[in-house]
Amino acid sequence: MLPNEQLRPEFRAGSLDMDGPWGWRHFDTEHMQEMFHRIFDAQKLTWQTLREGGSHLVEISALIPEARKRLDQIAQGVPDSLYSLRVCNRKRIWSIKKANVLWLLWWDPNHEVCPSYKKHT
Repeated sequence: MLPNEQLRPEFRAGSLDMDGPWGWRHFDTEHMQEMFHRIFDAQKLTWQTLREGGSHLVEISALIPEARKRLDQIAQGVPDSLYSLRVCNRKRIWSIKKANVLWLLWWDPNHEVCPSYKKHT
């Protein structure tokens, strides 16, 4: 069931991966402050506005092998997709989306989990 595009997301921290390559404990305070600001801002936006800003669902099959392997190691039932919340530039927060809730998973400051490449470059 897809949430209404005009609703706002809710965030939960119960799925945080603290270790692994994109684990929360690997990053400094500056990154954490930036991440929290983005979450606070995102809570004020609709799903539609987030999508228009570059955030979206990503199929697990599109993730790099290391990310898929890490999901297998930590997840109790791997989802079909993860939600990529664009922070700015290359920085992403990866979450498990369940209805209108984003369960925070990874902090990806270098866009490594699912790199995108610009066409014609």
